[in-house]
Amino acid sequence: MLANFYDYSKIIGEGSFGKVYMGEHRITKKKVAIKQNNELEKFLLHESKIMRSLQTHKGIPKMIWYGRLDNKPTLIMELLEVSFRDIREKQQITNGKLINNIVQQVFDILEYIHSKNIIHRDIKPENLMFKTNKKDICLIDYGLARYYKINGKHVEFEKHLNVVGSYNYCGINVNKGVRPSRRDDIESMLYILLNMTSGMYPCNKNLTSLSVSEKNDYIYNYKTNLKYDGANHFIQKNIRAIKYAQALKYDNDPDYGHVKSILKINNM
Repeated sequence: MLANFYDYSKIIGEGSFGKVYMGEHRITKKKVAIKQNNELEKFLLHESKIMRSLQTHKGIPKMIWYGRLDNKPTLIMELLEVSFRDIREKQQITNGKLINNIVQQVFDILEYIHSKNIIHRDIKPENLMFKTNKKDICLIDYGLARYYKINGKHVEFEKHLNVVGSYNYCGINVNKGVRPSRRDDIESMLYILLNMTSGMYPCNKNLTSLSVSEKNDYIYNYKTNLKYDGANHFIQKNIRAIKYAQALKYDNDPDYGHVKSILKINNM
């Protein structure tokens, strides 16, 4: 069995989904990521099927194998070690050429995923990774991804649902309990760009004393009232793009080119 050629022990990620290990091929010594889920087998199987359907784009991690390893559901994929969160913890990104490159890549990835009738639903800084060349970007973690169209028909609008994904990075309609759609993936990505290029997002208020519903309401209000009067033109563009995403209807087709044109930095 292919998986038996890999050794693994070092945990590099952990959460409700299970654990992610750094693995190494016994012969080639090539390092990989090995994701295991002890209890929610259908969860990891679903993720493997989503990833398999998206393998033709460079912005999707390469899937190597899915099956049972050490009697646990296991997904083996290419190893990606540096996330947007890692970079943001060290510095803000201000270089216009780099920002343009990031914008182009992340919205190309989203447009591709959406073209396959899939929405990600959990876009946040730790789920955007750089490949080893430090140039190409991958969007990872498809455990919460779902089809927004089935047999050519958009999934019906629904409200009064629990929040899917991150309170800070989900779309405002998701904060309100509405079923996620493409507009929310777009909005989430724009919050990440705002996070990477400014100190104004997410909100810097300590919310630990608030209940879950109070925290959600505070974040919702913060997102809907985003404004910036400073001199940084990209932040101004970013907020303009966020307002565009927030104004989209549930089943609207997003204009990815329009979003990229809003965000483009000229005169570099």
